[in-house]
Amino acid sequence: MQHGELQKSTTKHGPRADQSGLDRTGAGSLRETRGPLVLFAIWAVLISLPLAYLTANHLVPIPAAQKPESPPVSTQTGQGWKAIHLLAADCGCSLSVARHLQSRGPLPGLTETIVIIGAAPEVHHAFRHTHFAVETHDASRVEKDYGVIGGPWMLLFRPDGRLAYSGGYAPVRARDGIAFQDIAIWTRALSGETIPPLPAFGCATGEQLRKTLDPLNLKYTR
Repeated sequence: MQHGELQKSTTKHGPRADQSGLDRTGAGSLRETRGPLVLFAIWAVLISLPLAYLTANHLVPIPAAQKPESPPVSTQTGQGWKAIHLLAADCGCSLSVARHLQSRGPLPGLTETIVIIGAAPEVHHAFRHTHFAVETHDASRVEKDYGVIGGPWMLLFRPDGRLAYSGGYAPVRARDGIAFQDIAIWTRALSGETIPPLPAFGCATGEQLRKTLDPLNLKYTR
């Protein structure tokens, strides 16, 4: 009888022992699988944070232009309608505007000048065979002459020297393939309309704005 009970007990508890071993094996496998996943998740977060930080700078509109200290002679009276395209060096948004301007060419009846803020010889070279006037200035001169601390930025002056437009090129961040509004702005200005400025998404050129937008100095190196 005792022998029978022992046999019954062994049969009854054997599978539980086996199951316990399986549980331990499964837990070990789960830990082995979870480790690399956790490391990958940490790596993904560490990579995405700087990318998000850098991208966010392009999603903040550049502050409105201030009244320039001494407007350049090229914007003063007696020379017809004038447009100044301020493009920041090493700026993807400005590069998209540059490609757009190069593609459409100068507009009839409008004297257009491209001002590159900083060193961008490849952009200067791209306009070599066009009818745009191209100049290169540092950020401090652009801020002094035009009151602008970032790019891309469009300024449109009437023949009497009054400012007809100051702002961005589109209601969204400038990039290839979007509908730029510079031609429509020019057409509306000719008809005498007062044109509300579009937001200018792009890159800061003014030193103080750079410090504000990039306190970690990841995007703008000095």
